[in-house]
Amino acid sequence: MGFIIGKYSIAAFYYVTVWRGAAAYNQLKRANIMATLERCSLSQGTRILQESAKLVPKNTRILKKAFNGSVVAHNPNVVPHVMQKRHRWDKFVRLTGHNQGDFKKVTAFLEEIEILKCHRELDYSFKSVKTYFYRKNIGNDTIVAMFEVNKNKLPLLKDAWVEIKPPYAP
Repeated sequence: MGFIIGKYSIAAFYYVTVWRGAAAYNQLKRANIMATLERCSLSQGTRILQESAKLVPKNTRILKKAFNGSVVAHNPNVVPHVMQKRHRWDKFVRLTGHNQGDFKKVTAFLEEIEILKCHRELDYSFKSVKTYFYRKNIGNDTIVAMFEVNKNKLPLLKDAWVEIKPPYAP
């Protein structure tokens, strides 16, 4: 052993040491990746379950409200879209400029005129989802609401606007 170290120095053991070091590094790297994945999967799964448990009462209230004939938005993006100025809700509802509050007034108006009991036209149908247009004439104007009906026969508002006849159109 002394002869080998004396003749070739410590470099004689370089390849053996590098091989063992690389193997140890790869094992450590693999163990670190597994620990990270396990931690993420446990915490992410727990977080998802906690968040869904929080939303259950909220979704249950919304579903009950929709089944009772109330107008419920399809998703959060419906509110700013329905409340655009070009949809002309100011003709029937006093608007304040606050989207959420004004949307509640518009949905109350749609429930008041019983838009879901009006004549409907099929717009789109694919598998279990169907989209219908509901129309109601009020004076010279027509209220149009687009609802998406899913497999549970639950109508969710996708869009709504006021159609203005030509003599009064801007």
